[in-house]
Amino acid sequence: AKAARQANRALRRKVYAALAKHKEIDAGDIGITAKGGAVMISGTVPEASQINTVTEIVKGVAGVTSVTSKLSLQRPFGQ
Repeated sequence: AKAARQANRALRRKVYAALAKHKEIDAGDIGITAKGGAVMISGTVPEASQINTVTEIVKGVAGVTSVTSKLSLQRPFGQ
């Protein structure tokens, strides 16, 4: 179980590192959960187009077997 947890954490870090390379994406509002190669992304992004972009980046990370996206669009203040 400990090795699995370490592998999940390592995969999470790899996903965050992949997102960090894309300056147009603010990963600060994105949460990532990894479990045995299955990755769930949640949180908010400022533009709808980034939902697909983030999903594609995560799919491209070595070790990721599936991606579940629960990303939503950030609502501008006052709307």
